[in-house]
Amino acid sequence: MLVDLHLQGRLPLEKFVSETIGLGEVEQAFHRMERGEVLRSVVLI
Repeated sequence: MLVDLHLQGRLPLEKFVSETIGLGEVEQAFHRMERGEVLRSVVLI
């Protein structure tokens, strides 16, 4: 159901990503999430 909503443009998942980070930045990203500075971080490997 969620995939269908996204494909229909009714669930804009990209709005839920606050930042894109590298693997070496994961620990800092968790701290930013704990402080409420970001919603979600996407890790690029």
